[in-house]
Amino acid sequence: ETTSGLRRRKNNVALANRAQATLEDQTQPHFKEPQQLQPGGNDEADGEVATAFVDSIMSSMRPSQIDASAHRWAISTIDKHFRYFAMWNICTYFTLVAIVYAVVPAENIVYLDGVEQRSAIMAMSLIAVSFLSRVLPLIGGIVGDNKKQTYISGIFIGALTVQVVAFCTDFLMAFFAVPVLIDPVLGTRVHVLRWCEWCPCATFMTFMMEGADLYWSGDAPPPDYLRSKYLHACTQGGAVFLGLLF
Repeated sequence: ETTSGLRRRKNNVALANRAQATLEDQTQPHFKEPQQLQPGGNDEADGEVATAFVDSIMSSMRPSQIDASAHRWAISTIDKHFRYFAMWNICTYFTLVAIVYAVVPAENIVYLDGVEQRSAIMAMSLIAVSFLSRVLPLIGGIVGDNKKQTYISGIFIGALTVQVVAFCTDFLMAFFAVPVLIDPVLGTRVHVLRWCEWCPCATFMTFMMEGADLYWSGDAPPPDYLRSKYLHACTQGGAVFLGLLF
């Protein structure tokens, strides 16, 4: 009887360990290498690879009790809106720059020199290195001998857009005459182009941060899921725009 009791306990321990290992395997996220998309492909192929891209992100997320289709919809929708917002970012920046050059008096549009010019050149160079380190591998994969299918996500396009805006600002400040005003309170020099850069970039970067948050309570996203993210972004951008005005 003692031998039988020990044997039963050993069997129970083995079964418990096996069940625990199975449970851990089920709860661990499984990472998959995302499929990539060749630019210029047909709509059907683009849709299939875009779906595969969303599925690859889904596979790396922590398992939950919520319907996976809701997260799949959220990922694909946010990715699309990142692209729309990136275009808005570029257009808004150049519009603000044109307005500033038209409004600021001619005597306040001057060339920078000394530390101001050198700091703009340094910032421009650092941004260029970061930008090229991301773009050149993509170009090499698209036009090289060993061509790869490349899918460029909305968040990646957004990051490059912010770098392009910052680079253009530093480039103008380093080599062209730019609007410079004197703060009436502090008496410091104000580079107006910086505010033209910060206004759209602050809005867009806030939207990207909010868009990366895929958490909600319940079985589906709330009705104002996208509206709340745009609202937060516009609030931040509006605060910076008021700084540009005053």
